[in-house]
Amino acid sequence: MLKNYFILGLGIPNPRKDFRDSKKSYLDMVAKMCTGIELKVGPLSISYFENMIGTNHGILYQEKHRKRYQSEEVDYDYFEETGKDPSKVEMAFICSLKEMVPRLEFIGYGLENIKKEYIFKSREYLSITHEIDSNRLDTLLSFEDFVAFVTQPNLRDLDEELAWDFPQEIHKNPCGFWSDHEYSSIPFSDDAMGYSEREFFQNLCHFLSPYSFLRLLAENEANLSEEVIWHYGPLIEDGWAKESEFVPGGSGQRILIVTEGSSDAHIIKHALSLLRPKISDLFDFTGIDESYPFTGTGNLVKFAEGLIKTGIHKSLIFLFDNDAEGWEACEKIKRLNPPPNIVPMTLPEQDSFRKFPTKGPSGVVLEDINRRGAAIECYLDLDFKKEKEPLVTWKNFKEKSGTYQGALERKEFHKKRFLKVKPIDINTNRYNTKKIDQVLDAIIRKIQELRSKTNIIS
Repeated sequence: MLKNYFILGLGIPNPRKDFRDSKKSYLDMVAKMCTGIELKVGPLSISYFENMIGTNHGILYQEKHRKRYQSEEVDYDYFEETGKDPSKVEMAFICSLKEMVPRLEFIGYGLENIKKEYIFKSREYLSITHEIDSNRLDTLLSFEDFVAFVTQPNLRDLDEELAWDFPQEIHKNPCGFWSDHEYSSIPFSDDAMGYSEREFFQNLCHFLSPYSFLRLLAENEANLSEEVIWHYGPLIEDGWAKESEFVPGGSGQRILIVTEGSSDAHIIKHALSLLRPKISDLFDFTGIDESYPFTGTGNLVKFAEGLIKTGIHKSLIFLFDNDAEGWEACEKIKRLNPPPNIVPMTLPEQDSFRKFPTKGPSGVVLEDINRRGAAIECYLDLDFKKEKEPLVTWKNFKEKSGTYQGALERKEFHKKRFLKVKPIDINTNRYNTKKIDQVLDAIIRKIQELRSKTNIIS
C-alpha cells in the first residue's frame, strides 16, 4: 500500500529511483518496519520522523492548505487492483513558501531572530571543538555570508545524482556552487554527510532549526514558488497517528489580544481578516462576547495583575486606546513588571491626529488628540461615505496626566460601517485602511519583540 523507501537510520529520503529499484527487497523490509512523515520544501527535506508525528507543523498552515497529494510513497497499483480510494493516504498540508513567510515571521522566525540563533550555534560549535575562545566567530562564516551561501543555489538546481565514493568526491568539488572555505566554515560542517549534492546541502544547514532554514531559503526569490508539503496521510493510514492530531494553526504560538471592550476586538479581528489574511487565524480575542466582564481600562489593569500573579505562560497583548485613560492604564501594567509574554501597548500615535476637530469649552477647534482622545474608531476611514465631519468631544479631566479625556462622536456608526467592508472595497480603494493598517503593524512589531524575548534557541 505504501512505499516508504527511506535509508534506515539516516532519516532522510533516498533521492534515486534506480537505487530504490536495485535495493527493492531490502527497502521492502524497511517499509514494513517504519512509516515516515516529512516536511519538505520542493525537493528538499526539512524535518523527518518515523512512526510518530514528531514536530507538529500545523502552525504553518491554514485549513485551505489541506489537500490531496500524489506521492511516490503511495502504491497506486494496490489501490487500482483493490478498487479502494487512496484519498486518505494522500492527505497533506500544502502551501507555497511565499505564502508561508508571514507565518514564519509571526511565530518568531524573522531574520533578526535567525541571526541570533546562528551566532548561538556558532559559539556552541566553537565550544564543542575546544576552541580557547568561543567568541572567535571570525573563524566561521558571518551570518550575512551564511545567508548568501544558503540562497546561492536554486533548490531545483541542486543535483540529486548519487556520489558513491562519499565523502571524497563531494569534498573534491563541494556541490559545484561553493568554495571549500565556504562550506567548511559553517558550524558543524564536519558532521555533515550526504550521498548527493542536494542531500549534502540540506545536512550542512540542519544545525539550524527547520523553520529558520525554511525562512532563509525564502530569501532566494526563485524558491518562493516551491511548495512546502507536510504529507501526513500515510502515518494515519498505518495507525501511527490520529486525524485529529493534524489541525492547522496549532495552539502554542497563538496570540491573545485583550482589548478594552467588544468594539475594539471586533474591529481588530475584522482588520486582520481583511489586511493580514495569512496570519489572521493565529489570533484569539477577549471581549468578542458582549457579556465580557473586564471592559474598561480599570478592569483590564486588574485582569492583567491577576494574570501576572498566576504566572500564565500564554502570550498576551493588552491593547489600549491612544487616549488619556489608555496611556494611564498601560503605564500601570508596565509598573507591575509583567513577564515577557505579557505586553501592554497603546494604539500608535498618528500625525493626522495632531490637528483633529474637537469640541470643548472653547467651541470647535483643531487640537492634538494623541494620548488624549484617539479611540480605535479614529483609525477607521472617517471619510468613507461621510455624512458629518468627525469630531472628538472633551469629557472628564484626568488629574494624573493633566489632560482631558476625549471621545469620538458616532463611534458605533463608524464601527458598523467598517465591519461591513469587504476585500473588494479595499482593492478598489473605496475604503482607506492606512491608519488601521498601521495599528496592525504596531501589534505585529510588539509580537516580534515578544518572540525575541521569549523564544528559546535550541
